[in-house]
Amino acid sequence: MVMNFNIPGYLLLCSNIFLIFCLKNSQVSSSALASVCPNTTTYSPNSTYRSNLNVLLSSLASNASRPNGFYNSTVGRTESEIVYGLFLCRGDVAPLDCQDCVTAASKDILENYCPMGKIAVIWYDDCLLRYSNLPIFGRLEESGALILYNTQNVNEPGKLLSQLGNMMDEIANLAAKENDGKKFATKEANFSSPEKLYTLAQCTPDLSDSSCYRCLRAAIGNLLGVGSRGRRVLLPSCNVRYELYPFYNVMAVAPPPPPPVRLSPPPPSSQHGPTTSDRGNFFI
Repeated sequence: MVMNFNIPGYLLLCSNIFLIFCLKNSQVSSSALASVCPNTTTYSPNSTYRSNLNVLLSSLASNASRPNGFYNSTVGRTESEIVYGLFLCRGDVAPLDCQDCVTAASKDILENYCPMGKIAVIWYDDCLLRYSNLPIFGRLEESGALILYNTQNVNEPGKLLSQLGNMMDEIANLAAKENDGKKFATKEANFSSPEKLYTLAQCTPDLSDSSCYRCLRAAIGNLLGVGSRGRRVLLPSCNVRYELYPFYNVMAVAPPPPPPVRLSPPPPSSQHGPTTSDRGNFFI
């Protein structure tokens, strides 16, 4: 399969399985991180498929303010004209920011990245958008990992990899079993004073628990590098990331405070005297 990869502004190192992008620092702009456009199936500009794709992308953008940050839809009936599509916003992203990201992706994917392709995926910091002429809902896609990493390394790579491995194991399990409609988990921990290690794992919520976990394990296998200060792995069905700075909204993912402790009422007094109702009618 011939694949077109569009990666604005990054150094590209290719292998036959993975794409690796080097970043001088891991903070990126609101432009697309990368896109994948297989060259296997195309459509003509005036085709029914293009019309259905326009309808689909409009539907995705208009539904991008949903609280769970995920939506999928299908437009068309016959095999030659049907199009399946979905978006996924990062679990901490606010609904309006999610909608902005999906709206931008819907425009960019056609105008700048994957014109005339029936299959496409585009990634941003805040969201992923994907469509295909083949069924994609609930189906695990773990091939073609995209790896972005910071070119600067930590001073203690062994410590980083050990701690990171434990943290990623934990959040992979949490994300796969998460049941509030997001399949998203984060964790932070002290690393080397004053720095903290921040980690994230997320799947598209249409995956089963087992498929989500399998996808995350495949991604994590490519996350544990040689001590980079930051690294992320992007797949169509899931993504993982770690940094030594808070790259997600820490307050948005913080657990809710525990409910207030309700104190038991004091025991009734053993002294004899007027009751509350008696006191209202007690005169000296």
